[in-house]
Amino acid sequence: MVPTVDTVRYQYLTQTLIKNLCPVMLVGPVGTGKTSVAENTLGKLDPKSYSVLTVNMSAQVTILVILLLILFVS
Repeated sequence: MVPTVDTVRYQYLTQTLIKNLCPVMLVGPVGTGKTSVAENTLGKLDPKSYSVLTVNMSAQVTILVILLLILFVS
């Protein structure tokens, strides 16, 4: 990924929010770098302090599916 002003900004904000234990939700149109920012930010977290679970979403994913993934994977 080639960093842009926006992705660097979002990366910094996301890292800062996580360090301060604030929830983060990335939203925006297709192609704005949400996935890249999330993957880069999560990849830099200390694995001793954080456990990362990646869930690919679609229109068919319900809250029940997400809860089951969390329960059975963790």
